[in-house]
Amino acid sequence: MYGCGRPLVAFPDLDEVDLEHKMALVRRDEDARRSLLLAGSETASLAFVPPRRGGQLEFALAVVPEARLTRSGGHFDAPVEVKLRRHADGGARRDTNLDVFDRVFNARLEADRPEGWTEVAIPLPVLEAPSRFELEVRVRASQASDGPLVAMTVPRFVPSRFETPPPSLLVVSLDTLRADRIGRVVNGRSITPRLDAFAAQSTVFRRASSTSSYTLPAHVSLFTGQHVTTHGMFHPSRRLHRERSPTFTELLAAAGYRTAAFTAGAMLNAEFCGLHRGFDEYSEADPMVSDCDPLPERVPRWYAPEYNAAVFAAHDLESRVLPWIEGRGGAPFFAFVHTYLVHDYHPDEEHHDLVQRPAMAKDLVPADAAPPLWEREAGATGVTSTTLTQLDPSDPGSFLRERDLPYVESLYDATVAQADAEFGRLLDSLERSGQADRTLVLVLSDHGEEFLEHGGLSHARTLYEEVLRVPCILRVPGREPAVVDERIDLADLAPTLLALLGMPALPRADGEVVLDGESDGWTVHHAQVLHAGAADRSGKVSLLRAAHDGRFKAIDTLKIDREVGDVDPAEQRRLELLGYAVGSGTADFVGTVDRSELYDLERDPGEDHDIPPDDPVTRERRRELEARLRGEPREEGP
Repeated sequence: MYGCGRPLVAFPDLDEVDLEHKMALVRRDEDARRSLLLAGSETASLAFVPPRRGGQLEFALAVVPEARLTRSGGHFDAPVEVKLRRHADGGARRDTNLDVFDRVFNARLEADRPEGWTEVAIPLPVLEAPSRFELEVRVRASQASDGPLVAMTVPRFVPSRFETPPPSLLVVSLDTLRADRIGRVVNGRSITPRLDAFAAQSTVFRRASSTSSYTLPAHVSLFTGQHVTTHGMFHPSRRLHRERSPTFTELLAAAGYRTAAFTAGAMLNAEFCGLHRGFDEYSEADPMVSDCDPLPERVPRWYAPEYNAAVFAAHDLESRVLPWIEGRGGAPFFAFVHTYLVHDYHPDEEHHDLVQRPAMAKDLVPADAAPPLWEREAGATGVTSTTLTQLDPSDPGSFLRERDLPYVESLYDATVAQADAEFGRLLDSLERSGQADRTLVLVLSDHGEEFLEHGGLSHARTLYEEVLRVPCILRVPGREPAVVDERIDLADLAPTLLALLGMPALPRADGEVVLDGESDGWTVHHAQVLHAGAADRSGKVSLLRAAHDGRFKAIDTLKIDREVGDVDPAEQRRLELLGYAVGSGTADFVGTVDRSELYDLERDPGEDHDIPPDDPVTRERRRELEARLRGEPREEGP
């Protein structure tokens, strides 16, 4: 492990307090950070012995948001005294302390504009001998009896130099990007020139697969190295188990990496996805949101466009992400950048030349049906995947027909082109700051997108290859470009990245190190499905599972039979691990297999021909795959 320093987490003066109960996830203007809560006149005291090579102590302060303040349009100012003392004699006598830092910071909360976090950085000198320091953070008493709480993130020591500087890591998740869009030619040119050039310098995993067909479980697999049957996060109502599902971010933070996540929130909301663990900063405002996207009109505050625009502007690539990356200096960092740009089909004006708007065809829809898609979206520049899930080409009353697909796909391609340009800006930032030669860069997607290949649109409703196959491109400084044809999945990436960074292995991971692109483990996918489209318009919840062995792939569709209710907890856990139980809100349901499919991906990559159950050639392979799907789960460790 690299000697980069460790987060400072001991608060000696709070030994009598359960620190976990003093901690909370505090969100300031879509930036969520785990913090210690301090009331008026309360002091947090931290004693530590820093490495002798010098550096700085870093943490952040903020006033905890309060609903009554937001409603009233007022503000709070919370003066916070920050003092750092050095014990000159090693700490035996307090009267020999030397003041190193003494300053008052004003943590402010204002209702009408985003204030963010107040960053605190205290320089620490190079020491000739080990020396004990003491940090005191005190909130000055408020005149009001109900004054605000102040949030203080856990301080960490960041060294000014490293004995052996480890490489940094940048992971970019372009949500909903299909694998076949890399290098796609439209109007005589590739829509992904920056990704194409990046791929030519990198290892391209040509048969990379997600572990699910929607955002939450796929990203949890990415960070934990676990399949969905292990981490269990196949529904937003579930919570990621801290001990059972550690993340590779936590290992990097413990080794002294500076860590920041710039996400688009929603399914990656820190409060329920649990992936904020280990990040110094966790933003939930899309850093690549399009200028034509109506989202900022509604979030984070319902129809407060001026406030929302200020929040998004403060979190975009130019204002937040690029300065953070370029400001790391020589310190190793891990940055995770995630966007719904492709997901939401709202290309900016610069990429409108890729959008096809055909003239209305009289035979496109019944006369009494809704207008064509491009007329329905008049005045808008795109449609969202949510809109697409409402369209059902098998319904006589539906306004979507196959003739609409060129428009829908052109919107999608235009946002892919825009995301490609934004990804290029990240690469340019690494070059500009001199960090490209010591930064691993991974770009991927969490799932693909359907365009009527199997009668559906959008994602999260099937487990066919168009929603499971994802781009996965990894550039490692000093490593020769390569193309890997073996099948890997997102759970393999955390073990692989840690191995490349020289870090310890991730506990409880299902994935394997695939430095040579080899993975002989099974892959199990899960997706929660709302049958609001082609299969069923009743709105009932069902569950899909799939398993493949590299060539053959089996898919089970489960029908929800009953609520779990009085089922024994051990039995309920067994069912959940098998994928037979799915949480929906506060209820749990148990399902049974309603339909089974089997495909030969080598001969039938489009999954057009379901192999019949009585086929003698594939009977044994079907039995093995179905046994994997429906067999007993592996035993868990203590």
